[in-house]
Amino acid sequence: MTEQDYQKLIPLLRTAKDGQPFEIECWLDWIGEPTHAVAYSTLFWPEFIECEGCVFWGVRVPARYQEWKKEFQCIISDIEGMLNHMHFGDLFTCRKENWTNEQVLFIGRVLKDSWSAKLKRDFPAKEFTVEFNEDFNYETDDPTITFYQSDRTLKTTG
Repeated sequence: MTEQDYQKLIPLLRTAKDGQPFEIECWLDWIGEPTHAVAYSTLFWPEFIECEGCVFWGVRVPARYQEWKKEFQCIISDIEGMLNHMHFGDLFTCRKENWTNEQVLFIGRVLKDSWSAKLKRDFPAKEFTVEFNEDFNYETDDPTITFYQSDRTLKTTG
């Protein structure tokens, strides 16, 4: 990616006082907050939890797990796909109108790559699909990203 691409994705890079755009590292130094970095790290390099063979995004089993387990007849990929999906419109709801298609596309691709790498590292014996549909219009659509294991059924007892 070129410097010009980042200036398009981060318009504030172009607001330096001397008329020259900020370098990303300088801009982060100027406006960055450690608390934001920690919060974003949970999005870009998330923790995962395993429960009954399912893998979920976050550090707890989703509250609706049992409900979706019954709804999807214990099919792991369907349960995970539903409970692990994230709408981009939910990321920054107070600033949704400021997002561009290019920004959502960039972040979606980075999330897809980072989630894929983290899942492979944390669960080397499992195969995952990370889905991000790149065909959207952010003004009218609410794109999502999700992950799931290949079609498998949970083993139930009794």
